Amino acid sequence: MVDNHNKDTYRGSLSQSFDWSALLHLRYRGQMFNQRGEQFRSSSFVPVDIGVGVAAKSGQYGFDLLAKNIFNRLTEDFSSPSPAPYFAGVASPASLRTVNFRFWRKFGP
Repeated sequence: MVDNHNKDTYRGSLSQSFDWSALLHLRYRGQMFNQRGEQFRSSSFVPVDIGVGVAAKSGQYGFDLLAKNIFNRLTEDFSSPSPAPYFAGVASPASLRTVNFRFWRKFGP
């Protein structure tokens, strides 16, 4: 499994030819308010991502299954103050649950 959080990945041997990997990634963000008058509260947010993968010990091919935001938690992220104190429409919602399956193959040495 290719990931940017190697400290969160667990790896082991599945057989003489294959290795397995597992990923669990948690993030926490406490509640926050938009910057103008603190009128629009965004609740705390804890998205959970999990993944599993199987790869040849040679590192030449494998597959990964990654699920992001598995509990489908919703929140708003305020990237800047609202243009008006009574308009929170600039806030962007967090990504909904996504599931990705990937087969990969390396070519060359």
